Amino acid sequence: MEILKAQIQGLKASLSELREKKDLFIKAQTLAEQVAKAQTAGDVLEESLGAVKKTKADLKDRRSEILKSALDPLAQAITALLPRGEGVVTLDDHLFLGWKDGERLVPYNGLSGGEKVFFDGALASALLKDGGQKILVLEGGELDDSNLVATLEKIILAHPDAQVIVNTWYNPHEVPEGWKVIQL
Repeated sequence: MEILKAQIQGLKASLSELREKKDLFIKAQTLAEQVAKAQTAGDVLEESLGAVKKTKADLKDRRSEILKSALDPLAQAITALLPRGEGVVTLDDHLFLGWKDGERLVPYNGLSGGEKVFFDGALASALLKDGGQKILVLEGGELDDSNLVATLEKIILAHPDAQVIVNTWYNPHEVPEGWKVIQL
């Protein structure tokens, strides 16, 4: 009898242990199903993210094309009014406005006083385009004789109908046709 009681107790303990393992297997199976569902949802989100990234890249390329078509004419108009070099206007992640003279590329904030004067005049004149009455005021104290004359000639060629006031302490050796010097 004792042997049977011990066997029954052993079987009950085994049964209890097996029930616990069964519950763990059920939990593991449920977790495996949840992991599979999450993986599928993650795959769907990954595909969606890929599509969004492609759309973003396409829109960025399109934006670059549109900006280039808008900024290139501005850069060309600035260049046409500079005594030398070329105006550079780009917009990638940031707006870059500057001047290229030979191999030297200078951002707007890095221009010297004289460079800034003729660049500002070219930029203001380029932005005016063909809008109504034009008055340009150019602070030209930093311009030397050759850059002053070249800047004045280019501005008057681009905007013959504009009234341009240039303030400078420098008395130019030559004055382009159509300009009047008033000394104060």
